[in-house]
Amino acid sequence: NIHDEWVYNGAEIDSAKVLWARELDPQQNAKLLSYFKDRHVWLVEPDKDNTELIPYAPPPEQ
Repeated sequence: NIHDEWVYNGAEIDSAKVLWARELDPQQNAKLLSYFKDRHVWLVEPDKDNTELIPYAPPPEQ
């Protein structure tokens, strides 16, 4: 459902099996990726026709 929130986490975020985050600015993304450095990071683009999980790679800094 397009009206349901995709990015939602429970209270115990550090021990959650899956956690959701929005892509922010490069500095905030780097903080998040550093904090959860032992996690696999995936990108979901739900607006595309073929929604799929793809490995996340931060955009190059400009």
